[in-house]
Amino acid sequence: MLDEVFGEENFRNEIVWKRTSARTDSTTFNHIHDVIYYYTKSDDFVFNEAFTEYDAEYVDTAYRAKEEDGRRFTSSDLMAAGLRNGSSGMEWRGINPAARGNHWKFATTKLDELDAMGKILWSNKAGGVPRFKRYPDEMKGVPLQSIWDDIFQVGAQAAERVDYATQKPEALLQRIIETSSNPGMLVADFFGGSGVTAKVAHTLGRRFVHSDIGQNSIQTARDRLADAGAAFDVLRVQDGVQLFRNPAQTMAKLKGLIPGLTHAQSAQPLPDYWAGIFASHGAVPVALPNLLDSASRVFDEAALHKLTMEELPKLADWDYPVENVVVYTIDVADPQACAAWLHDHNPTGIAVELRDLKPLLTNLVLDDELQAHVEPMAISPQAGPELPPDALLPSGTDQPRFRVVVQRYHSDYLARKLAEVVRKKALQPSALVKQASQAGQPLASSLPVGLSQDGLECLEWLSLDCEAADGPWHSTVEVRIDMKNRLSQNGVRQSTPWDGTLLCATAPKRLRVRNVAGDECTAVL
Repeated sequence: MLDEVFGEENFRNEIVWKRTSARTDSTTFNHIHDVIYYYTKSDDFVFNEAFTEYDAEYVDTAYRAKEEDGRRFTSSDLMAAGLRNGSSGMEWRGINPAARGNHWKFATTKLDELDAMGKILWSNKAGGVPRFKRYPDEMKGVPLQSIWDDIFQVGAQAAERVDYATQKPEALLQRIIETSSNPGMLVADFFGGSGVTAKVAHTLGRRFVHSDIGQNSIQTARDRLADAGAAFDVLRVQDGVQLFRNPAQTMAKLKGLIPGLTHAQSAQPLPDYWAGIFASHGAVPVALPNLLDSASRVFDEAALHKLTMEELPKLADWDYPVENVVVYTIDVADPQACAAWLHDHNPTGIAVELRDLKPLLTNLVLDDELQAHVEPMAISPQAGPELPPDALLPSGTDQPRFRVVVQRYHSDYLARKLAEVVRKKALQPSALVKQASQAGQPLASSLPVGLSQDGLECLEWLSLDCEAADGPWHSTVEVRIDMKNRLSQNGVRQSTPWDGTLLCATAPKRLRVRNVAGDECTAVL
């Protein structure tokens, strides 16, 4: 696939990244590496050579000589073969390189400079020639090769860890970005994951694009970039459908939401294209889009061809006569062109009714409920009476003037998931529950109780927009709460747990929150 995108002539390297040390497994060769494919767009590309430090054994072997202070060094020739007409071919300090058929590697002025710096080793033997001192700490190191074994995966206690399944170490992306780009260039990661590429690109002075289909990825990357002080915009590419958590869950529940949709009872199975039938008026086959395939979410010319030229003709061989069908769609690319095609290019004569699926999807889960209000605050005891809510603080002041109190949050999805866990615990009680039962204690005391009345324990992130009541979001104040209820505000860890409020210096317009499942909702204040 990469050959098709970039051209096989632009393949440069296969890099092996050894991400962990050896492990014991008696049945396989342990997989301890990943492979990185290095392609360029053309022959005009950036490559900044990278180096790794010399290992201690190499330094001990190659740099055996020592200065008085213990600093290791080795020496190399100051002359090279061949005659030169410039100063590098002239006599220096009584030594004529031309007499040996050689020339100095440096101009004589540079030789004077090196000698003054103590970097020339003079021989004690008669007729000996000076040599150039080289110190390991002044050398660039070993040029980087195609096997990288000096960068390990993110450790369990690492400060950069964000508990994202596919997180890569920042050092790995730093090496890739530094070798393949220069400051100011654009770095794009279209499978962005936890946002390591974007964060490191920002740190290294590059511009960045982070893209990912997963909501958790976007949120994790957004938080990482906010902590790094990066300026960025979050752009959503809508696909015309609001999924119930994910496409697989939506597909599993979808058939049950369509009134009258039943399984076709026939000797010959209904072709796979059809999800079932409406049986109230004969047998009307019903088709649903495959939400697992993003390409099928838009009913376009290709979908029309498949329907009229492939799927409708198959119904002629089915057990029941078919006069019309129902096709549910999410978005139709061109409704007028679609209607014209069905009129002019339908050889079966079967009537096709297109129905919008989106209204049914709204029944899958209730919207989250968020209640909050704003309370004005006095600037300080010395500031006099409380100012009106729309007053701004004096220039250069960031003392809180408004308190946003989050009264209640409810997520239908989280409530359902917690109820499922409780039911599973009841059906398959743990050893602790069994012990409680044998001891005569109520089972309910050993099971999860459920969400609190205000539901604030469900929230992990809150943001206030103090600039606009609609349009693009401006995160003026941002709060994150970890699993231990520890609070960070605008990236700074606070010493107190979250008390259900947010403070801001100017009147807030909107509040946006994110729950522990990654769902976001917004309330206008």
